[in-house]
Amino acid sequence: SDGYLQGDGPITVNGIFDFAHGKVFGNGSFTVSGTMELTGSSTRTLVGRTITNNGSIINTGTGTLRMQDNAQIINTAGAIFDLQSDANIDYLDPSGGKIFNYGNFQKSVGSGSTQIDVELINEGSITVNSGTVKLTRGGNVTACSNTIAAGSRLVLDDEDFLLSNVTFGGSGIIEFSTNSVTVSSGGVTILSPATLEFPGGTVKGSGDLTIEGTFDWSRGALSGSGDVIVNGLLKITGSNYKELIERTLINNTTTIWSDGDIKLKDQAKIINQSGSLFDVKTDNLMDYVLADNGGSFVNLGQLKKTAGSGTATIDPIFHNTGTVEVLSGTLRFERGSASSSSTGHFLTHSGTTLVLSERSFIIDGAYFEGAGITQVTDAILEVTGTGLQMSADATIKLDDPDGKIQGTGPLTINGRLEWLQGTINGSGNFVINNTLVLGGSHFKELTGRTITNNGTTIATGSGSLRFSNSAVFDNTSGAVFEFQADAPFVKVLPDGGTFNNHGILRKLNGSGDSQLGIDLVNYGAIEVQGGATLSIASGGRLLFPQGTVTGAGILNIQGSMLWSGGTVAGNGQLTNHGLIELSGSGLKTLDTRTLV
Repeated sequence: SDGYLQGDGPITVNGIFDFAHGKVFGNGSFTVSGTMELTGSSTRTLVGRTITNNGSIINTGTGTLRMQDNAQIINTAGAIFDLQSDANIDYLDPSGGKIFNYGNFQKSVGSGSTQIDVELINEGSITVNSGTVKLTRGGNVTACSNTIAAGSRLVLDDEDFLLSNVTFGGSGIIEFSTNSVTVSSGGVTILSPATLEFPGGTVKGSGDLTIEGTFDWSRGALSGSGDVIVNGLLKITGSNYKELIERTLINNTTTIWSDGDIKLKDQAKIINQSGSLFDVKTDNLMDYVLADNGGSFVNLGQLKKTAGSGTATIDPIFHNTGTVEVLSGTLRFERGSASSSSTGHFLTHSGTTLVLSERSFIIDGAYFEGAGITQVTDAILEVTGTGLQMSADATIKLDDPDGKIQGTGPLTINGRLEWLQGTINGSGNFVINNTLVLGGSHFKELTGRTITNNGTTIATGSGSLRFSNSAVFDNTSGAVFEFQADAPFVKVLPDGGTFNNHGILRKLNGSGDSQLGIDLVNYGAIEVQGGATLSIASGGRLLFPQGTVTGAGILNIQGSMLWSGGTVAGNGQLTNHGLIELSGSGLKTLDTRTLV
């Protein structure tokens, strides 16, 4: 009971050794070729001695096994160390001990938790068929296959562990909640249907962590040069932030982000592969940590926001060749790629918003669709290559003074563009086939680019449209440009711009005075309705080679009118406070309108 088994001589157990209490110490070999039983509720202590198990060690008792003075248990290949209770193995100062497992280290009985507080060096197998086994003193787990049964759990906790060429299988749970788990070049694989839970600590190293089952990441850092490869299910949960440092996370199947911020550091990368789903069900932040060189998000598959009525922000460098779909709330991107273009689809559902903000986003062959809104805020939309297209129900909103749409690629608005402020420039074709809204009280600038309106443009706000660097607005035959408010056109010197009207330029009744300080070249119809005034401002010119003026409102010339053809009609006035010059041999008709 309280006795000592000691000495320098060898001990060989071919039968049964019942270690119920007391101490075993000494320098002699201690070999178990039969069975060693740990029984009873009392503690027992292994002091400075090595037990080599070639048979079976079975722990059925509730008492603690203490290891002291560098004691060791070596469980050899083919041997079994079987935990059949919830009793602990304790590290006793000084110098504790270690377990070397080359056979099978298992827990088969006991629904509670067994704590192994000595270092475990494992090249055999760890099997948990019942309850929890908690390793709290670190160790090496290498070149082995391990199994955790349904309802059971293996926990790596507190100290540092090195894992290499390791698989964890079964239907149970593996938990990394330790200071650090180093995954070396041989890698770690979580087989389906097993679950890896990561509630804190650090995973580091050059090896890959491959998830065939489920990975529940609720806290902690994934770091190192290896990859995290998701071939099963990744669940990003819990309100605590998570860190991805240097490592690349490759999603080949499904990732669900439901809570907590994600911080990317040291050029970390998330790759959502073609055919895969990255599902955002939260309004949290994925952060580019600027002081630590941030990271990037590459979407080749489906990136969706399916829950959360607020805003989820993706701040890392973003590159898309797949599909971005917003089904709930707002999805905000804050950092486009400066070196590669996005070519995929962007889909917003009714009542949702996609925001491109703060930096440049290169678009080449991208398609925007859906009844929601795509908002360009304090960002540059650089349209290149094959350009940007929209579906008929899509809306793009440019609504920040520092926002820009530019580039050499064509931009085709088959839906609705709401231009509230900001700049449109570049050299690519810019075609309105549906609706352009010039709204808000802030100025907008068209610089060096031609906008071709084949649909309807309505000026609803008071903010001016500034023309610079020989900008052109072409209102084509059959198209309508309608002033519903008093927004002026302003010429920015030295090169200003031109409005070519081949369609209908309309000033609505009772809507005040719209002043045009640019060159207006008319080949179509100018309609000024009753109670409204359309003014050619000082410095502006109305070039009138053909077409008509109609309506009961006032056409006011404060700059100049070069009238070389066409008809000025209607019941309103043509008032001249500047210069009206009649030129050319073409027929000019003043019909019912009063020249004042």
